[in-house]
Amino acid sequence: MTGTDSIISVIFDNLARLLPVRVIYNYQEGVRWTFGRPGRTKRGGWLWFMPFIQSVSAEDMRDRVFNTGEQTVRDKNELVTFRAVVRWRVYSAKQFACRLVDDQEEEAVDIIAAVVQGALLRHFNKPVKVIEQINKTVHTWGVAIEDLSLTDFAPTTAYRVYGVAGEV
Repeated sequence: MTGTDSIISVIFDNLARLLPVRVIYNYQEGVRWTFGRPGRTKRGGWLWFMPFIQSVSAEDMRDRVFNTGEQTVRDKNELVTFRAVVRWRVYSAKQFACRLVDDQEEEAVDIIAAVVQGALLRHFNKPVKVIEQINKTVHTWGVAIEDLSLTDFAPTTAYRVYGVAGEV
């Protein structure tokens, strides 16, 4: 690419940013921000805005999947280790965008993973109750947990070791 081509591409890129329209794809929901406050949302199509006063952010509304780390839970008299696969989606782009800091989706996944892990540790034997508990917590974030699958079960035997202080 020559120097002239790169200058032309830079000029067109900057002109595109000044156009008062943003294309929102059919799998996205756009949020119009006015002076930092969320406003109207639109799903699929063109979203008009006033440059320098308003901005537009688009949130992906498709299902997303992540795996939790290895968990260990005491089930009756034994320890059980497992992993969980969580399928989640954003149902309200406005609520979700207000919770994120600088579009850090990894931050949202970390928070959801912590909520999932906490609920699994409390209600390991009741998967329906786990999903209800998680959805109750993440509902205010504009997120819904669609499915939760437990994988890689490995029961481990727990032994109690009794000893006298000072013995090796």
